[in-house]
Amino acid sequence: MKGKFSILSLFLVINTVGLCFAQSEYSSPSTSSLLRLLYSKDKISRDRAAYQLAIEGGEEARREFIHLIQTGDEALKETGIIGLATLEARDPAFKEREEEVSTLFYQQLKDKNWRIRQAGVIALGIIGDEQAIPLLEDIARNDPYYLKKENIYPVRKSALSSLSRIRKQKELKEIKAVWRKAEEAIGEEEWAEAISFFNQIIEKDKTNKWGFKDDASFGIGYVYAREGKYRKAIRVFKSILEDYPDFEKKEKVLYCLSLCYFYLREYRLAKESLQLLEKEFSDTPVGGKARVLLKKLQDL
Repeated sequence: MKGKFSILSLFLVINTVGLCFAQSEYSSPSTSSLLRLLYSKDKISRDRAAYQLAIEGGEEARREFIHLIQTGDEALKETGIIGLATLEARDPAFKEREEEVSTLFYQQLKDKNWRIRQAGVIALGIIGDEQAIPLLEDIARNDPYYLKKENIYPVRKSALSSLSRIRKQKELKEIKAVWRKAEEAIGEEEWAEAISFFNQIIEKDKTNKWGFKDDASFGIGYVYAREGKYRKAIRVFKSILEDYPDFEKKEKVLYCLSLCYFYLREYRLAKESLQLLEKEFSDTPVGGKARVLLKKLQDL
């Protein structure tokens, strides 16, 4: 029984987000060799070939994966399903084929073989098919196959994993869409709208798991500074430094903080921030700006 799990178990263990097969250090064969290896009786060799082809992409590999799905035996069909999903998820042109590919994966969910159904479920998670959510929810509750030895419903379990992945992708997509609106609002100097969008992002990314909350907070501080609301901007910038000491834009926060103090004529505090900035980020472009501003503040 363990041998029958290889493509799916290795696939899930090696990369929990579902974007690769078993992989190890080995020299990459030619495309023609990889295509032949797809039909190998050795599952590890077949999985490696499928992974490499999916990463390289291309129409030839795509056609071969579809051929496996439509004409291959059960083991080859699994390889084709996961391979095609991995290839399509990496292809910028996937949207043009999304309906066709999703339909092909939906068809696998009706297969009598639970491993094929499981592969189809995983594939929908890989491509992030939001339209599949109701169907996956039903599968997560009702797929009948029970693996007594492992005491699990494997297809249900995979459906739950795919649902989690799709929902996370959807959430991230929504956050990025709001971020673009915030950037557009800043470009048009619509300050209130920009702050509203940044607050929406903070609400969507409360724990900063996507790394947008700290950026959105910085965006709010930046907008306040652009509006001339320096006290409000200072509170935001200081909060960022306290809450996110490793923030990747820390040097920019320090520089903006220094400018706010400068415009408020609180020169001592401006110098302190600039000195810290120069000390920690002396080799960066912002560090260079800090040195220039420090010179201006020498006699103040």
